[in-house]
Amino acid sequence: LTPAQAVEAVRARVAANGSERLSLKGRTLDGPAAVRAACDAILALHPPTVTLNLTGAEVCRGGADALADFLMNERCVVEELCLVDNPRLGVHMADTGVAARDIPDRGEDEPVTDGGGTAALARALAQNTTRLRRLNLGGCGLDDDAAEALAAAIAARDASPSLESINLRSNDVSDRGVAALADALATRGGCPLKEIALANNPSVTSASLAALEARLRVNRRADLVRESFAACVENGGRGSLRRRG
Repeated sequence: LTPAQAVEAVRARVAANGSERLSLKGRTLDGPAAVRAACDAILALHPPTVTLNLTGAEVCRGGADALADFLMNERCVVEELCLVDNPRLGVHMADTGVAARDIPDRGEDEPVTDGGGTAALARALAQNTTRLRRLNLGGCGLDDDAAEALAAAIAARDASPSLESINLRSNDVSDRGVAALADALATRGGCPLKEIALANNPSVTSASLAALEARLRVNRRADLVRESFAACVENGGRGSLRRRG
């Protein structure tokens, strides 16, 4: 889809299904300009979009930059972003030996902007104004560098206070990346992450998954305490906090 076609696609989906849960699944966006055009169209919607599905949209690094700007926009209230099967976010096509002319929707003279997409998205996750709760990056060709970029965002002092779940299934993360994520959780940054899915990452061992789960369990318990305390305050201080789990 060209930028103009992307805007029309957004309008068509809104007309058919409403604006709160918007899906452009399987609609190839022709470069960063098309991603930015779609995002701008979404920001103008009312009621605002809460769930955005861009599965298989061929989003590349430049597109991820556009998405990061979108997520940081004060008008953006998206809580769930699905980017499943966008391998250009993580795969550096130059490293694969594939010629530029053979990359979908790229011409021979166009620059290749693949890889590094997670670092771009991490820019938004490191900001406490981002409202995202769930990020799905399954099947995006992500490696340990990508996991480390996410880890740095999670550990940031101003990290998103709403992010609860990151899906990294079916990527190329190894124990190195998992360790970085676990260490980031140990810093007790702004992210209240309770779930990081890593199924079908063949190089990840059960030991590293266990260490990560231990860190996530701490966050889940802390969340229960916060919920109990909030309920106690709402009841005017009546009742007591009880240990759960």
